[in-house]
Formats: sequence, C-alpha cells, structure tokens
Amino acid sequence: MTAPFFKSYEAMLDYYYWQPLKDSGFDVKVLQKTKSMSELDEEIDNFLIQKEDAPIITSTTGIRNILFGATLNSQVVLESNAFSLLPKRAWAKSGYRALTAAGQTTGGDVTETGAIPDTKKPTFAEVTVSPHTVARSTNMSEIERLLEGKDDTAKWVDIINFTAAEFKNTLNRNILADADGAATDGTIITPLDRIIASKDELDGTELTTNEADVYGIDRDAGATWTDAQVSHGGSSGTETDRTLTLSMIDDVIAACEPYWDSSKNKVILTGYDTAARINKLERPKEVYTPDAYVEFNVNGIKVRGKEAGIPVATFNGIPIIRSNNVVKDTISRIYILDLDHLSLENLKPITYIETSDPFIQNKFGTEGVFSWIGEIWCDRFAAQGKIRGLA
Repeated sequence: MTAPFFKSYEAMLDYYYWQPLKDSGFDVKVLQKTKSMSELDEEIDNFLIQKEDAPIITSTTGIRNILFGATLNSQVVLESNAFSLLPKRAWAKSGYRALTAAGQTTGGDVTETGAIPDTKKPTFAEVTVSPHTVARSTNMSEIERLLEGKDDTAKWVDIINFTAAEFKNTLNRNILADADGAATDGTIITPLDRIIASKDELDGTELTTNEADVYGIDRDAGATWTDAQVSHGGSSGTETDRTLTLSMIDDVIAACEPYWDSSKNKVILTGYDTAARINKLERPKEVYTPDAYVEFNVNGIKVRGKEAGIPVATFNGIPIIRSNNVVKDTISRIYILDLDHLSLENLKPITYIETSDPFIQNKFGTEGVFSWIGEIWCDRFAAQGKIRGLA
C-alpha cells in the first residue's frame, strides 16, 4: 500500500487525526470550544460514556474453547522401586524343603580306639508357597474412541500407558503393604513387612494374631527358624517410635550377616524421609557415600559403573533404594534385604490383554486388563532385617 502524499502539515493532521475522530462520531468542534485540558478531558469522558460497544472477548459465549491436548501430565507418584529391585524368576515349584535345625552342634570327638558316634539328623520342614493374582483393568466406550483425532480428547494409548505404570505401582504397594491390617487369609501377596517379621515383634508391637504368619507357618506360638531380624520400639503390644541412630542399622546388619552367603546382592530399602535422615546423621562421609551406581534388571539390583548405573547412596557398601510406598511409623521403616534368598516368583509375568469384541464385553467399546500371578519368595528369613518404630 502506497503512503498518501500530503501538500501540507494540516492535510496530514486531518488525515491521521481529525478524520478518524469524525468517523468515530466525535464532534471535533468541541476541541475548539475548550479552554483547558480539564474541560477537554471532560468532553472526551462524556463521549466515551455515550458509547455502548459490544466487543467479542474471550469470555463471550460460544467464542472460545480451550484445547487441553491429548497429553496426560501425571501428578501421581507411580514409582515401583521395590518391585524393580526384587529379582524376577520364573515359577519353578510351589514350595521348598527347609533345614530348620542342625543335627549336631556340639561334640563329635572320637578317641583313637573309640566307636563311631551315633548318627544324627537335622530338622526338616516343608514350606508351601502359593501364587496370587493382581489385576488392573480400564475401558473406553466405542464412541469416545471413534472421536479421537476429531475432538479434543485423551487418547486410548495414553490411558493404557498410564495404567501400565499405575499397575506396577499397585504391585509395589502390595509388596510394601503394612503387615498390621493386611489380610491374613492367604488371598494377597505376602508383604515384605510380614515376611520380615518375628515373634518378638508380634509380642511387642501392635501386630495381632496371624499378622506375622508367613506361608501358613504360625509365628504366634513362639520364636522359630522363620523369625527375621527385627528392631522395634514396642513393649507388650504398644510401640513407641524411637529416634533413628546408625547403631540400629549396624546392629540389624550384624544380626543378618551370619546368614548371608556373601556381602553381594544386598540392599537397604526405605522411604525418602528416612534416607534423608540417614544422610544427616553423624559419620555421613564414612558410611553414607553417594558413590554406588546401580541398575535394575530381572536379577534384581546390580552395582555397575558410572556409565551404566543410577547413582545411589550406600551404607557400609550396601546400596540404599528409596520408595514412596514404604510403611511409615513417624518416618519410614528400613528393610535390609538379602536378594540371594528373596525374589519375586512369576507364575505369569505382567501381561496385557485387550478386546473390542462386544459379545465378550456385552457392550460397545474397548477394555484392557493388566495382570500378574506370583508371590514373594523367601527361603532364608533370618538373612532379612527390619527396623521399625522410627521417629
């Protein structure tokens, strides 16, 4: 567009200033009558008051709709670190035979001409481990799915991706359920908190009858070979939370160590709050050093080099893994795990099945379900430790 040519300043002023005012309905003659700026302002205000514009703005009905987009921005904690760190093994059998007491603990000396000692035998026990099913399903109507890409909708694939992460977190929550209050009828995954329990814990804390039993083995009657190493603050059924000290961790590790095959494949599992507390305790540079790099795989947790692993802190060389789902007293409990004798047995690994068949669902739409069948397997209880009742 070519700029207009003006023969005088007055012509330019009229084009850019006076004519637009006239076009808006303003009487430019009032400017010639005003004697001060205040009078001019008043005339302009009077003109503006007379205007009754009806502009289209963002709140005008039917004008604007917000596009939220298909991306789902989760505000939910969905980590599954406890599930990830446990070694995954294919289900090989539904139990094991345990040696629960040595056949001979003293003697054995024979004189030069002495007779062969009487034979002895260890004590045996059969332990039955039963599988359990965990599932999570979701569905979407056929109409909603057909509208994908036409309207501003969440997509089925994004719903499924979220559900997959949520399902692993569901497994994580089941693994880390509190023994106090968890079902005792054998219908659930046996929580770590119940596997790593003891008769002394049962007597001292709020645990009630059968809440410390494991794989159908009764821990109520008395201390047995199934007892884990548990530090607690309870007495006669009432627990008072204690201030965490490093010696508590040292003592439980020391109690577990005689039952370990080696110092490898061990892990400390706790919550974010307790891990932070450990970091603040005395001697942090000696025992809590952020120099281990680990990775999760089907065999559990492995210490790797910087190039391949995730940096974590350690306590006496044992990696510390955090999970948001660890049971809290005042602060989260601590579990010392021997992964040589603790694993997640999979009768059926995590499986996803989907159908859009209306004759199967008796409705039009798509339904998907994630499922898993298995159980936490522990074949050496005394190698596992727990510290609870912490503040």
